[in-house]
Amino acid sequence: MKIIWTTFFLITNLCLGMAQKYEIKSSLELLKILREQNGQILSENEEDLSCAYTINNNKIVWLPASGGKGIVFEDEATMREVLKNGVPIEDDNYNPFKSNQEHLVNIASEINYWLKILSEKLDLEIDVNKDDASYYKEISKRVNKIDPDDRNTDLFIPLGIFIGEKIKRGTSAHWQVEKKYGYRPYFMPILIDASEKKYHPWYKLYEHLSKKKFDFDKYLTLVNSLGAL
Repeated sequence: MKIIWTTFFLITNLCLGMAQKYEIKSSLELLKILREQNGQILSENEEDLSCAYTINNNKIVWLPASGGKGIVFEDEATMREVLKNGVPIEDDNYNPFKSNQEHLVNIASEINYWLKILSEKLDLEIDVNKDDASYYKEISKRVNKIDPDDRNTDLFIPLGIFIGEKIKRGTSAHWQVEKKYGYRPYFMPILIDASEKKYHPWYKLYEHLSKKKFDFDKYLTLVNSLGAL
């Protein structure tokens, strides 16, 4: 028991010691510090596009490519030691794309996986080739049986995939993934055609699913009318 407690205190003190060597601040605060102390760029990470800057007393300012917070490190060695285990900043909001990377990175081969999930969630046969109004009405009916608070968790990704497959039928677009940057970069599926135009089947889908009544036909019309964004 003594050995266990000794190990616990050693690990705790090590973590606390490391925490004292860096401080998380808002990006606005850090930009102000960089201006006031004439920060000089030290490096740019090609993987996540984050940048590190040197300021007074050998301290390092680390800024992500996107996100409202960054970090001031005691020195470069501390920065490397901390970041090798990941960015110690929690994402403020739930992101379904980040949570489902395993089945999104190779999206072209995962379409059936997502359509099967949509079919199970709605208890309805999902057919990309069906375009009649009665089918769209039935989809809306099944979606609206699910509580608005749960719809985005259950349906956001699979419904977007279904909509994307329908967009594909009327265009020359194909699935591709686009890298999004921040504290923890992730890949988001998009549709892109031969002329490099991009189609986003999730455009305002979160907002529409959150409404008391979801209208699939209305949303599909909205996305199709927008075309490539």
